[in-house]
Amino acid sequence: SEGSDEPPTAADNAENMVVQSIQEVIQELHGSSDCEIAEHFFSQSYAMPPSFFMDLLPDFYHTDSGQDIGLLFLLHPNPHVRQVTLHTLDQLMPHLQLSATSLNRLNLMIQWAPLTWLSFLTRWMKLQRRNTILFFSARRPVLPKLWATEIDGSGTQLLLLQFPHDKGYQLAGLLLHASQGIKEAWINDPTDLQALRGYLNEMKQDQVYLKPVSLAYVQRMLSHCLETLRLKNMLPPLRFIEIHDRLAMTF
Repeated sequence: SEGSDEPPTAADNAENMVVQSIQEVIQELHGSSDCEIAEHFFSQSYAMPPSFFMDLLPDFYHTDSGQDIGLLFLLHPNPHVRQVTLHTLDQLMPHLQLSATSLNRLNLMIQWAPLTWLSFLTRWMKLQRRNTILFFSARRPVLPKLWATEIDGSGTQLLLLQFPHDKGYQLAGLLLHASQGIKEAWINDPTDLQALRGYLNEMKQDQVYLKPVSLAYVQRMLSHCLETLRLKNMLPPLRFIEIHDRLAMTF
């Protein structure tokens, strides 16, 4: 054990192997976003029971490269895993010092997490403010070009967001439903202007008709969908937090 001369136990060796494995996977995915890395871990552990994550989550906080991934397990697609994550992080939080990135994401989640989660998340934020000098900083919003389809007869609407990127442009999409909230969220790989125009032309050929919309319109639609999810005790898809972070909107 730590601070003693005793040899490591089998449990210690197993934990070290898991931590090393996490580090290796993150290194292999170098250049990917935190959400993409989290999605990889989600898919790799898809068949594992929710109780598995009680032991897995602490290992993310034993490696610097994994600390910002751990919090994203709150947005796991399996609701049982989300609950295990919530209670596991609640036990860990007094002993953690979150990064500025995780603090910012925690602040975003507080705006739309289920009401039953708010006492947990706000307590974590208070703990972090008391235990560390590192605070999240307000992000400068990235102003994308915005398009939307008409709301169809089933109540479904597509929002498309075009963000500037070092490599050209990056498209993000949100599939909304009037009574179900945010059903899907995705971010495409960066692309150049020619490929972007080709993608938009393909959508027209598939009879997906987009019209420009304002940031205020997008905020109004997202506010409605997030409140719909909150009342259902549900969460938006993982990639929404990345889109929310770029928009720097307040809900």
